[in-house]
Amino acid sequence: MNPSKESLKLVEGEVYTFKFSEIEEGKKKQKKKRMRLVKCYKHHAVFESPTGVQQSYRYWDIEKLLLGEPR
Repeated sequence: MNPSKESLKLVEGEVYTFKFSEIEEGKKKQKKKRMRLVKCYKHHAVFESPTGVQQSYRYWDIEKLLLGEPR
């Protein structure tokens, strides 16, 4: 089953914390980024950072980012 807006229970206007996993020089680092959900569409959702930069993520990527899993 593919994740969707309904299965993730995303709410427009809410702030979510994404955990980005990075591997740098053999060490695994995890960066956290807080983003506000702007709009949900059929296959993706648009988020906005505090600096005003908007990014679009597919629902299966959002699920992994919320859990901190590599995508």
